[in-house]
Amino acid sequence: MPLRIASRAANLAPSVTLEIDALAKSLAARGEDLVAFGAGEPDFDTPTPIADAAVTAIRGGKTRYTLASGIPELRAAIAEDFRRRHGVAYTPDQIVVGNGAKHAIHDAFQVLIDPGDEVLLPSPYWVSYAEMVRLSGGVPVVVPSDGSCRPALERLAAACTPRTRGIVINSPNNPSGAVYTRAELSGILEIARGKDLWILSDEVYERITRPDIRHVSPASLGGDAPERVIIASSVSKTFAMTGWRIGYLAGPSPVAKAAAVLQSQTTSNPNTPAQWASVAALRGDSRLFQGMIDEYDRRRRRIEEAIATTLRLECPPLQGTFFAFPRVEPLFGRSFEGEVVKDSATLASLLLKKARVVTVPGSAFGAEGYLRFSYATSLERIDEGMRRIKTLLTALR
Repeated sequence: MPLRIASRAANLAPSVTLEIDALAKSLAARGEDLVAFGAGEPDFDTPTPIADAAVTAIRGGKTRYTLASGIPELRAAIAEDFRRRHGVAYTPDQIVVGNGAKHAIHDAFQVLIDPGDEVLLPSPYWVSYAEMVRLSGGVPVVVPSDGSCRPALERLAAACTPRTRGIVINSPNNPSGAVYTRAELSGILEIARGKDLWILSDEVYERITRPDIRHVSPASLGGDAPERVIIASSVSKTFAMTGWRIGYLAGPSPVAKAAAVLQSQTTSNPNTPAQWASVAALRGDSRLFQGMIDEYDRRRRRIEEAIATTLRLECPPLQGTFFAFPRVEPLFGRSFEGEVVKDSATLASLLLKKARVVTVPGSAFGAEGYLRFSYATSLERIDEGMRRIKTLLTALR
């Protein structure tokens, strides 16, 4: 007789972005020439001084278990980084290092959400939030934007019920590239104060912004903000360390303590040499990552112009991350070789099958009518991808 799968797992939807990335890699392995606008990871190698720090740790015998919450040196480096850049004074005991920011967010949800608790997700939101809330027994409540892909404060306030416990925000935002303003964050914080809610602030792209725009952490807004806000971040995006799997959360002592205990009973400590590499990343010279951020900005300008002039699509301003999120709803109802574009998933499928361009449908982010492009690829591939997409869009009838 077949084993019964628990409902918490049986009802869990797979990550759309990872599914698409897996399909793209499978096609590429068969020799297909793909333009990969799908993956949310840097296309650069980890800087050599960071990799060397891991090698030094391995050769120095630093390969054993650590505290479940991470080595003191890394937690101190993270606390120093928050203090230096945001003016928020966390102690190392308020930091928990996990296996990537996704793990840190999962831990936060596990210690904050009781069965039936509602959590507000301003859309567009990162693909895994809703499923992770459900996995924790909570109820995700999607709050659509006003069409600008920015938080709609009136809608957010109106969505609160007696069962609402928290709000999840992501700035710089994946998928839209929006960077929330201080005024928007202050408005969200005021809603949280009025309803006694916590805020989970996903800040993994905090350093990857347009030169004229600065990321603001809601934890830095004064008053009780540090006691109400839990920050999730990682070294993955800034330092091209996605596969190293080091993320972290920072927040009120009770949350950090509970997350550390949870981690001690589930995963134990994250990879030890990767922790030492992360110390080198956070304490190293900004030149370790500034060249990559400068290149993202060149790519941003190229794809932003191409979306507007070559594809003739509307797109929210690209302020941070390495994603563009053009509006493709005007293409719905048209067809290509008899296949009707019903929604963003249909269009993404067509682009993959017919143009060999990998994108992610907006529906995965709670924002139907959009398509996400990652520009973490070369200028030449951006140009080639735009050419292929234009060819397909021109053929739509």
